[in-house]
Amino acid sequence: MPNVTPNAVILGAGPAGIACALEASKMGFRPIILEKRSEYAVGRVQQVILDRQVLTQLEQFQIHSELWQEGRVFSQDNRGNCTVRLADLEQKMRSKLNIPITYEDFVEKVSADSEKVDLHLSTGKVIKCVDVIINAEGYKSSTNKLLSNRRIEVLKEETVVNSILQDDRPAITSVQTFCVATGKTMRNIAYSIYDHVRYLFLLIFTGEHFFSKSRQIALAITLKTPGQHQVSFAFTQKKTAALRHLQEEVRAGRASQKSLDNMLHFWTRMAQCEVNIFACLAAIGRLFGVNEPRFVTSSHIPIRSSTIVQIRSDKVAKSAFTINKTLVLNTGDALSAVDPSTGLGCNTGIDLARHIGYALSDLQWCSPSQIALEYSAVSDVLIERNHAIARNIRQLVGIS
Repeated sequence: MPNVTPNAVILGAGPAGIACALEASKMGFRPIILEKRSEYAVGRVQQVILDRQVLTQLEQFQIHSELWQEGRVFSQDNRGNCTVRLADLEQKMRSKLNIPITYEDFVEKVSADSEKVDLHLSTGKVIKCVDVIINAEGYKSSTNKLLSNRRIEVLKEETVVNSILQDDRPAITSVQTFCVATGKTMRNIAYSIYDHVRYLFLLIFTGEHFFSKSRQIALAITLKTPGQHQVSFAFTQKKTAALRHLQEEVRAGRASQKSLDNMLHFWTRMAQCEVNIFACLAAIGRLFGVNEPRFVTSSHIPIRSSTIVQIRSDKVAKSAFTINKTLVLNTGDALSAVDPSTGLGCNTGIDLARHIGYALSDLQWCSPSQIALEYSAVSDVLIERNHAIARNIRQLVGIS
């Protein structure tokens, strides 16, 4: 295909999809970008950790420095990794894009009757003779299902209670805000003491604690940004079954959503107390040479919302492949879902954007099947790295 600029379609306008579009634009390509969500969709308040390599990659578009100057990037550790809210990251990445995004549109049908694939969209339009399909839709990718590209479980699926904690204390700018912040801090301390007393009561008098003999609870991840913390807990099988049962009762209309919210809030608080106590015990044990898992002391600011989610560690059967002469590349969660305990959710998708940019350039000279093999080799290394980290974390806390 010498001297022919390939046409590419990017499915999904999350961080992985936009990173691909930015890399493609840098190399002179103008891909079509489709996003199933509305342009004004809300949500995605969770935080993500970005490693140094990804931050360096984003900085070529001044994304990292501008987020830092605006106070929306927060230092996570001494390795140079940072935490950022997903919504802030997406907004900044999209602001750097000079290619329009088509919202509320997605692929409904893929036809391969000719030399190259045609994409039939939900709006009735047809994109004919596509050279490259870059699938960044997410782990529920409808396009992967259309192409019969099945997902393979790498680690056992776990049920997790994910909570967003909102710090409602104002920034101290005056005597009045100082008094308000101090009052709310005292309130939080009082609630924290009360919660710890409740936890100790349950532990001593009812034996209602989370750590089974196989330690089937772990603080999966704690991400902190000013004003907002995100915590995720994996509970014992008994407690998980109770939460799932109540969730099904709510869906069937036999219980209220408020009862589920109250239960989620209560057990999240109890789990936080347990982590705090075991963190103290572990620290004391290390003074005497006892090496236990290093638990993270969790926050006790008010809970904004709690939800039951499934954490997945899987991958698609085919990272890259061809349909006739059309090249299909998967990236982001459409390629592989990673256990959130690794904190690497967005990193693989953004990192692979560089290689997708190279693939677009190479397609002018190399065969699609050759590029598919090269991309698969690169993506397989990143996927295995992520799952190896997740395996180590699960072994550390006793979850198989």
